[in-house]
Amino acid sequence: MALGHATIAAPLLRQPLVFGEYLNIPVPGLVIEALACAGERWGRCNLFGLDAQRCVSRLSADMHRVLLLAGLGLVATAALAGPLEFLVRDNSTGYFVVASVKYARAEDGWSNPVPAYTDSSGWFRRTVPDGYYLAEVSASGYKKMRWAPLVRPGRAVGRHTMRLSRKEPPYEFSDERVDRLFQPGRCLLHGFVLDADTLKPLRGVVVEASPSGLEAVTNSRGFYETSIPVPIAEYPMIDEVFRLRGYGTVANRNMLVHEGANCGGGAEMIRGGPPVEKDLTHRHLRPAPSPPVQTREVRPNPSRFRRPQAIMDWLHGPRPD
Repeated sequence: MALGHATIAAPLLRQPLVFGEYLNIPVPGLVIEALACAGERWGRCNLFGLDAQRCVSRLSADMHRVLLLAGLGLVATAALAGPLEFLVRDNSTGYFVVASVKYARAEDGWSNPVPAYTDSSGWFRRTVPDGYYLAEVSASGYKKMRWAPLVRPGRAVGRHTMRLSRKEPPYEFSDERVDRLFQPGRCLLHGFVLDADTLKPLRGVVVEASPSGLEAVTNSRGFYETSIPVPIAEYPMIDEVFRLRGYGTVANRNMLVHEGANCGGGAEMIRGGPPVEKDLTHRHLRPAPSPPVQTREVRPNPSRFRRPQAIMDWLHGPRPD
């Protein structure tokens, strides 16, 4: 009975879509053909009652051919594939966002995108054939966001982050609440503190602002808030230092502040990590860098990284909710 089934299955094996969808990989046509030939030969042996020993040896040779072609096909497929990956985060709080994703190859257009989802930590990872891709990310309560990455064989796109903007600001940043906290001669220091690895909020982080010496402590959402006096200077600046037992200290240095404005940018702290200092001096207040020394003539190639016009039209086109 099993031998007869091979004759029936042989035509199906010649259909790349059927076989390819089962394996979830592109299968070269030579492999499909080799499998079909092996199935038909085994079916003919059963149908005409030929010597079983001879048929087994022929089938063994056929299957060796199939495995060899399959191996070569998989190597070729892997060589032409690259990673499509990115992290989805909330633009206001920094939290990771579990979102739905649609993506398609740019050359295929946006008529039939592939639906997918990020994992439970906001990461989206797929291995896809090389080329330009169109990706659209959406989540409940957020505005849609689009991206058009170039996937190259065996080359990571990098830790790309897609920061989704809320349709309405979080409660901590709502205008009605923030307006009530402003005081003359002071600025509102607030933000969110997260674990750098998990992107989950950290509770109990002590946030110190200098030179005022005022402190604030994060709540269960990792949010801190305090009103601090604005230093009297032409360009008033403050330092913001974050401390939590078990985590490396983070210091935001030379933050430019203004009276009656929001200040503070939050932080991401590394468990067991070394102290981290960030110089946030405004670019207009930094000393002018010395011009680089060129050892050879550099000819710009503006078309090297320019996306096709059709992709640019899609990126800036309408995004129906």
